[in-house]
Amino acid sequence: MGNYYLILSNGSLEIVNDFLYICENNDDLLVYSKSGQLSFKKQDVVIYGNGEFWKNIMELFNCIERLIKRQVKDSVTKAIFLGYLMGRIT
Repeated sequence: MGNYYLILSNGSLEIVNDFLYICENNDDLLVYSKSGQLSFKKQDVVIYGNGEFWKNIMELFNCIERLIKRQVKDSVTKAIFLGYLMGRIT
């Protein structure tokens, strides 16, 4: 039991406290908690999961960010080096 998080297609974040379980019913996601049941259209939910799931997602985003920064740094270094060489040649 804990919190459950859903990101909807409109960009909003829904947090379900005291989460019990989730099930699918035709085109709906039914989320059950101690305080009752919530229903979401499957087409409106982009991604969902518990706290451990989101911890893994954030770790993935951090890895991607580091890769992008490294790629940009390498590209800038190459551009500076090529600019230096072109300046020396001309």
